[in-house]
Amino acid sequence: MKTLLLFLALTSMSPSFSKSLSDELSDVYLSSEKGFEQILEMYEIPVMPDSLIVRERSHYVQPSSGFFMETLVLEGASTPFFKIHIRHPQGSMTDKPLPVVFIAAGLYSSELTLNLLPRVENIVFVVYEYPINTADIFSILRNLDQSLKSIPGQMAASLNWLAAQPWVDPREIHTMNISLGSLFAPLAQRVAERQGTQVRSTILAYGGTDLSLIIDRELQGRLGHREREIAVDTLGFALKAFDPTLHLPYLKGQTLIVYGEDDSLIPKKMTSQMVEMTPHPKQVVALPGGHINTDKWDIIRAFGQTVIEWYKGLGVGI
Repeated sequence: MKTLLLFLALTSMSPSFSKSLSDELSDVYLSSEKGFEQILEMYEIPVMPDSLIVRERSHYVQPSSGFFMETLVLEGASTPFFKIHIRHPQGSMTDKPLPVVFIAAGLYSSELTLNLLPRVENIVFVVYEYPINTADIFSILRNLDQSLKSIPGQMAASLNWLAAQPWVDPREIHTMNISLGSLFAPLAQRVAERQGTQVRSTILAYGGTDLSLIIDRELQGRLGHREREIAVDTLGFALKAFDPTLHLPYLKGQTLIVYGEDDSLIPKKMTSQMVEMTPHPKQVVALPGGHINTDKWDIIRAFGQTVIEWYKGLGVGI
């Protein structure tokens, strides 16, 4: 990544470098197989799946539901450490392998996200926590190499790790990608597919195709205007290769796209482009209201019911 950023800085001084950079980072090139291989190299993502080990583990039984809750810190030889949060149904650790839903949500998602999910038995839900100190935006910029560039590799490694667990049915790997998560998911799943893990179904919810815009709106109210501008300019540029338009056409399995009819955060043009570029078979659902958020329980309930019906239709967890 440091080499890439240096190269980008040089382009402002040399027309020949600018032309080379334009060719190198063109959408057509990056979306090709050769371009994809260079993305893997650029973000130090292994071609073969990395073997993750559990560095830390904590767990408890949720009194209100009896769900077995776990938080794991995972790390691999090529994968910097990160956290996932797991909600197991009662008795699932000793019964037959179950379907798993891997969730990438907004920048501030954590174990609390599990409490917003529908109470579904016979499905294991796993939430990915971004390896970012969200309390200090300048730490994000200082640690760009160590944090943001590792996200798609960590997501892919999580899917590979889950597929190998005895309590997971490897034929029933599903992903639920909400808001910011829907922008990282296409690349992460493309990596996981290349590494040998099949994703049966994908949910892309309240997302779009402009990563810079999503980051900007995720940070609104948390940073001053100038700080947000610096963060968005830096991160949007550095994450060019994450652009979902490059990777959406490579999604496999069935896809559900959910959006809010009055979503003021995600322009309809972005949602329409996501719908257009996602391959069949796909289903598109528009829900009343705006963008999903932790304090909008009517939207959370409507989305949860849509998710339940989607999985019932696929025969997941029944």
